[in-house]
Amino acid sequence: MNIKDLSLTELGKWLASKKEPGYRAKQIFQWLYQKSAADFNEMTNLSLALRDQLQKEFSFSSLKLSKRLVSAIDSTEKYALTTEDDLHIETVVMPYDDRCTICLSTQVGCRYGCSFCASGARGFKRNLTAGEILDQITTARQFKHAVTHVVFMGMGEPMDNLDNVLKAVQTINSPDGFGIGGRRITISTAGLIDGIIKLQQVYSTLPQIELSISLHAPNNALRNKLMPINRQYPVEALMQASRDYIAATNRQITFEYILIDKLNSSRKDAEALADLLKGIKCQVNLIIFNPQSISKQGETFHAPPEEAILDFQDVLFKRKIPCTLRASRGKDISAACGQLITELLRNGKKTTRRVSF
Repeated sequence: MNIKDLSLTELGKWLASKKEPGYRAKQIFQWLYQKSAADFNEMTNLSLALRDQLQKEFSFSSLKLSKRLVSAIDSTEKYALTTEDDLHIETVVMPYDDRCTICLSTQVGCRYGCSFCASGARGFKRNLTAGEILDQITTARQFKHAVTHVVFMGMGEPMDNLDNVLKAVQTINSPDGFGIGGRRITISTAGLIDGIIKLQQVYSTLPQIELSISLHAPNNALRNKLMPINRQYPVEALMQASRDYIAATNRQITFEYILIDKLNSSRKDAEALADLLKGIKCQVNLIIFNPQSISKQGETFHAPPEEAILDFQDVLFKRKIPCTLRASRGKDISAACGQLITELLRNGKKTTRRVSF
């Protein structure tokens, strides 16, 4: 078993079964996540007997870095990573002047097939373990990135692997793990209401994490076309789940909305979105579509012209819907929103305008 699949509590229970003091769990965590130890023999403040026992019962398995790409546009980095069973995922690191955000994958592939997203193009393979999720941060730290923010927005649907995601969150947040504050950790979903309800139920046991919902359309007809999951969890039910979540947690939700030309980016669409979100404690992230993604039906999507983008945001502004307009990063290395599909299998300036009230 990969030792990184254990929570701090689980590791403490294992140590207790070996008659070892509880503080050893924190020492081991610090070696794993703060000192990036790659072998139990590096853990020199543990006894030789304990190190031998750890060696016998746990593996030190990790993801293998197959390729690292660095954007010439904005210094975004993308890592192609290979699991021990020879499957492939990708991770994106986005350095800014004042922070460093990592976009984590949670599954190999995805089963939900959003038409504008390449991540599920080869179907779903399996969930990532908590250890494999955490190893993506360890990889970034190898390149001297002091990760300050974590978003679960890479390959896969986080709510479809929520148990492992939440176990990883505990370690990411732990002072003996990566020590990243809860408000700097965001879990995203394409709209799995069952997952939102579960997250709401366990929220009191978590750090104050953020929830992001990929919306991308203001009505069922359009969302059905873009996101097949909407047929199972329609817009009205998703909005009610959002209101329930906000009422239970007293936190706002971020709604992600990719602007696609001649599809969901008209002034009429903006008015419909404002109507849909009226009275909901939220923030909208408007994302300019990355033109390299292609729908499953072979239809090529395009980004709207700049005038249409600003007009869409202006509608939300006037309707008192807080929103941020941002361009996808890392477009020249296929690291932008919706592009995460492994290069190995394929063979083949930040724009922000903040509005607050």
